[in-house]
Amino acid sequence: MLDSAIAERIIINYKNIMQDCLDNKIQTVLDIPYFDDELEQEEYEDLDNPFESEDSIEVSRNCKDN
Repeated sequence: MLDSAIAERIIINYKNIMQDCLDNKIQTVLDIPYFDDELEQEEYEDLDNPFESEDSIEVSRNCKDN
């Protein structure tokens, strides 16, 4: 499926995570980075989830209506 996505130019490339872990002798999942050359893990986890915001707005509207 990923090879066909490359052929259709949907994605540029992909990495076999299991093979990468074996090649780099990864011992634990904690050693696997979330994203290569991206924001740090804490920055992603600190970002607001837009769905949580929408849910809280909907709940407050329902409370005001009742």
